[in-house]
Amino acid sequence: MRTSPELSSPSPSAPAQASPEPVRPKITLPSSFQLTFEDWKSGDPVERAVLKDGGEDLRAGYAAITANDPRQ
Repeated sequence: MRTSPELSSPSPSAPAQASPEPVRPKITLPSSFQLTFEDWKSGDPVERAVLKDGGEDLRAGYAAITANDPRQ
């Protein structure tokens, strides 16, 4: 039994669409505190999004730490 090419070949996938940029809260750090993410670059858009999210996660953690007042 022969199958038609339409049934045996996988259907073409829809072109990948860029996801809208997520809305993130503004994270502020003291001016004396500086974060530098060296070599956090990628040509892959998915990997870039992961790196950006990881950086924002680190910034949020450091913001929470620096905002804590140990005198309270």
